[in-house]
Amino acid sequence: MKHIPPRWLVPLVLITLTVGSKTWAQSFTPVPSGSAGNLMLPSGYITPSGGGSSTALFQGHAATFDLYGSALQYWDARAWFRASPGPSEVPAGWVTGGGSMSQCDPRQGDLGGISVQDLVTYAWTTQSWGTYCNMIFYPNFVMVSAVHPIGNPNGPIMRPSLPAEAPPACIHGCGGK
Repeated sequence: MKHIPPRWLVPLVLITLTVGSKTWAQSFTPVPSGSAGNLMLPSGYITPSGGGSSTALFQGHAATFDLYGSALQYWDARAWFRASPGPSEVPAGWVTGGGSMSQCDPRQGDLGGISVQDLVTYAWTTQSWGTYCNMIFYPNFVMVSAVHPIGNPNGPIMRPSLPAEAPPACIHGCGGK
């Protein structure tokens, strides 16, 4: 069996990382963040007000959910909120339902999962990972989906969208631009 000579290993790794990072960067679509009540929500954890799609990263897995079509006549936003451990973070004026994300305490196992309901077709999308969890402690960490009825208090406030690519930095001054 032939081995890669050590002098070629570093350039090969650098080329792989460079090509991989450029491929990822070209496919990245920024998702705005926002707030509900006084609670700031990270990017992907709230849909754009008035409809759209968001992808939240949870325990290394993606949870995508939409707010579109006939659902827009009732709801103006959808978001993920922490439900446990500790008190629920769902603000007054929001209605829970339509999804959950959970993860076992790592000291008790590795089981976790995401379930999301489409609010127009009512179809569920689910994914799970891991093999076991001590059921006494499961689930340790839970996020729940909630919708905001139009006109209710503590409505969504979206932050401006992130640029797809940052403008180049001015290394030696921008000459007043």
